[in-house]
Amino acid sequence: MLGCPSKHSPTPNGVTRIMTQAQLPQKTVAKSSDTPSTAALMRLTGYGLLLLGLFDVVAAFIPVNFTNPIWEFQFLGELVERSIVPLMGLALAFYGEREGRLKFERPLLPLLSWLSLLAGIAYFALIPLGITDAWKINQINNQQVSAQVSQKMENINKAKDSLTKASPADLDAAFAALKKRGMPKDIKSPQVMKAKMSENFATVEKKLNDDSEKAASNLRTALLKNSTKWNLGALLSGILFVMVWRITRWSRRRVPTATPQ
Repeated sequence: MLGCPSKHSPTPNGVTRIMTQAQLPQKTVAKSSDTPSTAALMRLTGYGLLLLGLFDVVAAFIPVNFTNPIWEFQFLGELVERSIVPLMGLALAFYGEREGRLKFERPLLPLLSWLSLLAGIAYFALIPLGITDAWKINQINNQQVSAQVSQKMENINKAKDSLTKASPADLDAAFAALKKRGMPKDIKSPQVMKAKMSENFATVEKKLNDDSEKAASNLRTALLKNSTKWNLGALLSGILFVMVWRITRWSRRRVPTATPQ
């Protein structure tokens, strides 16, 4: 009959009832997987990690030795290496936004959000300091290697001068003394001994220069590796802390209080 609904076509109420029944199990599962105790445990863990991160920062500061590039560079490395702890702490502390928060957490959350911004700015500020300190440390390493080489070369030059100024009698006495200790068979006279000693001095000088260049290169490579790792880590940590600040802007908004009617 015209205008009569077919028994196979559901009414609007029937469609609503079917959709509600289909969505009900999904909502139930979503709520059951996020219990208040789970959220409280995650937040408690987050606050604990933040305290541990604070302890790490304090320990890295002691003893304070600013203007020392080596101390500043190591301080940068420690902050970067341990940045994962406060980042995880913030992620867990802000979990669940305002749902089920305790009273003391209401002023704490916006404070943590602003501290995240300050931490991000601090990590960005450490990057030029780390680059400058790496350059200064490279200069210090080169000076130390040069000083060690100069000291050893000075000793070698003194020995060479003594050999050059030695009289024939001195050479004969040295030859006789070495002969008693077990002279190599190819050294048969004081003159041959002097020539061999001159060759040994040249060999020692060459080895000393090669070793010093290798030591300086190894120090430079290790410094460059740490500098790249820590400066990029400071950049990434700064970005993450700033992102935490942006994402948690809900914590800095005032919640309107309900007025009694």
